Amino acid sequence: MTAEKIRCVRCSGNLATLLEYISTILADNLRARVEYHANGHYDLGDLWPAVVRAWKERLQEAKESAISWQKGVTEIEKCRRRRIKMSRTRSPKTG
Repeated sequence: MTAEKIRCVRCSGNLATLLEYISTILADNLRARVEYHANGHYDLGDLWPAVVRAWKERLQEAKESAISWQKGVTEIEKCRRRRIKMSRTRSPKTG
């Protein structure tokens, strides 16, 4: 094996370890549903699909929330305009 190939093998091992570490943190923070292992050892194949699924769920929740808030903003604006219109028609005009 050449020195270049040895470096690639080492780097790929380090990358896999880093991805497993990151996916563990993401799984915890996203509360991803990961199949339980009694030995507590989870590899990238166990974690990554659950992390991606949980991430997509959170994005969908965020999208629905944004849509809901936009509807709320629209309704608030309509009420505000009606209130302004009503206050203008009720207030005595000076001139």
